[in-house]
Amino acid sequence: MVSACVQSAIAVLERQYSRYFSIEITEKLREETASTRLHNIDSDEIMEMFSAAKAKAPNAILCFLSSQLRACKNKTVVYLDGISEERREIVLKKAVKLGRMQRDQKRRTQNVLKAELISRQKKKQQSRDDSERRRMERLLKDKGLEVVQTAYPDLDYSQSERVHEMLDGKGCREVN
Repeated sequence: MVSACVQSAIAVLERQYSRYFSIEITEKLREETASTRLHNIDSDEIMEMFSAAKAKAPNAILCFLSSQLRACKNKTVVYLDGISEERREIVLKKAVKLGRMQRDQKRRTQNVLKAELISRQKKKQQSRDDSERRRMERLLKDKGLEVVQTAYPDLDYSQSERVHEMLDGKGCREVN
């Protein structure tokens, strides 16, 4: 049974990767792919680095942590150490300026998104309130005030005369 399972797994792998098995491996291709790693290893490593950085600085923003991880993975510090002092200053000034501009743009985008989310939540709440009000009005017209009072005991019924007048179509007079 185990042998049959292994044979089936081999058949599936051969079918899925037949294109890769048929490629002629040259020395140039071997050199180009010698340093590559599996993507799962890289993603696991990044997640571990992110978790460690977040534990070390829990109040750090995501942009900062992302740039820190990219600098580590891209070996930016090694590159900066390898260039001349005046060239490094020029590169760092440009990087700081561009980073600030990028962060400001992200903040503006976040504020726009936050405002949009808030307006959508307000519209949704208004819609819920309107539907609840219409439901209460229908109940009041169909069943009467006593049913509404039992269904909504927490409402203030001190102005019930005014409600009856409005429902009867007599208009709205000022009640103090």
